[in-house]
Amino acid sequence: MKKQMYGVFFAIIMISISIPCNAGNIDTFGIGAKATSLGGAFSALADDPFALYYNPAGMSWVKRPKFSMGLQVLIPDLKVENFSVLSPTQEALGEQEDLLIKGPKDFSNNAKGLFVPCMGYSMPINDKISAGFAVYVPWGVELEFDSNPVSNPAAFNAYHVYMAREAFTPGISYRINEKLSVGIGLSIGKSHTGLERILYIASDLAHVERQATDIADTIFKSISAAANMEINTSSMAAAALKTTNSQPELTKLLTRLSASGIETKEQIGEYFASTYDGVPGRDHGTEVEVEMFDHFNVSFNLGMLYQPSNTIRMGLTYRSQAKENYQGDIEVLYPDSDNLWTADAVMDYKQPDQIQWGIRYQPHSKWAIEMDMVWTQWSIMDRQITTLSEPLMVHILPGNAVIDSSTVIFDFPRNWVNTIQKRFGMEWYAKDWLTVRLGYFYDPTPVPDNTMDFQWPDGDKKIYSLGLGINGSCFHFNNKKLNLDNLDIDLAFQYGKSEYKRFLGGESKNLNHDYDLTQFYHRHVSLSASGEVWGLGCNINYAF
Repeated sequence: MKKQMYGVFFAIIMISISIPCNAGNIDTFGIGAKATSLGGAFSALADDPFALYYNPAGMSWVKRPKFSMGLQVLIPDLKVENFSVLSPTQEALGEQEDLLIKGPKDFSNNAKGLFVPCMGYSMPINDKISAGFAVYVPWGVELEFDSNPVSNPAAFNAYHVYMAREAFTPGISYRINEKLSVGIGLSIGKSHTGLERILYIASDLAHVERQATDIADTIFKSISAAANMEINTSSMAAAALKTTNSQPELTKLLTRLSASGIETKEQIGEYFASTYDGVPGRDHGTEVEVEMFDHFNVSFNLGMLYQPSNTIRMGLTYRSQAKENYQGDIEVLYPDSDNLWTADAVMDYKQPDQIQWGIRYQPHSKWAIEMDMVWTQWSIMDRQITTLSEPLMVHILPGNAVIDSSTVIFDFPRNWVNTIQKRFGMEWYAKDWLTVRLGYFYDPTPVPDNTMDFQWPDGDKKIYSLGLGINGSCFHFNNKKLNLDNLDIDLAFQYGKSEYKRFLGGESKNLNHDYDLTQFYHRHVSLSASGEVWGLGCNINYAF
């Protein structure tokens, strides 16, 4: 019988960690419906299997084996208004808007439910030691917008992003004495991340004869070196190329320019400036998809729980960094090709460490309150770099792939800042079978204005929660009690809203760069954004 039970538990663990999990934002909105309904103010209580996340020391205060399994559903809604791309250079030239993004745009994400499962089991081994495991999602984000850049110009930065770490955490707790316990959990994780975007490629040198002239000069010098003679006109360059029978496309271009009387590099500059004014680049609209996995990473959780009196409990938890090494690939579809260009992609990433401290006060048998603070070391996120096995090349001038190209890089400064969350929770034991819970937490964003983009569209948030704890002793059928005293159902309802609209007026280097490949026009992106999230969670618990 024991072997059968172990087999069942092992199967449940394997099924749980294979479920695709995505949270609604960078940090968790809660793990387990009980902790979620208390606003995550749970480190000084930690009396269910998800103590392995909130405070592993809490397991040794629970006298009976307990199993919990649940699901959280999150529906995020992000609204963006007045998205525009402006440039002082273009304004000086009499252009009041970007030629490829006309007018301010309003758009929102494709709001759909994100499903986040969790499961755990804890049991006392003896009077001093308890052990257990939990499966949950400590970090995650997923947002998807319209992929059409006409209605969603932010697609040139990202229209679908996701990152999630799923963790299986076994742990143990030791009760030192009646007032103090300690605990540790080892989190074994796997992670998945991805990005989908469209490339914005405009002929930025169209207005700038000097830049076009420099390209022509470079071409002349290259042909001069190959022909071992000085070349300074289109006709000379075309003749030299014909003798070597190389670069036929460039030969045709130079021959056409010469036939039109466009000979010198200065004349070529004027031609480019007038011909490519506001015309999309040859590879404008290129579709890019990156998908990467880290199949094994490790972190740990340390906890201490101290109860100096019958009315006060204090909890302290440290959650370590998780170092992730992502490996995957990039797929690129150019507008003029049906073939995918692919390359290997790798990225090193660190999930930050956290310190959570909480105090719980229960002055009366009917109610209790708790306050927690969570410090997160987001400052380890200074850059986000994806390295490709081959460079991703794109061409800027329409129809002239032979004379210009540029490399697209995936190197994003982040410069995130450390944050402190404030979490509050209250429980009212209304009846023997009913507990009412309230929660609130304030979550300041780690993302500064100068690196905010649609890969990490975060803002300061206020999250409100309401929950119920229902004991099975209240369930009856045909006026007969069902004897489900060992069963508990926890329900959680959440509503979160950005504290205020977030305004950008060109501060974001990441957004600006994606609309200014040659970095001449100094384009800047302006927008305002706000968001909200709805959440519903349910856990079914059974005490043996």
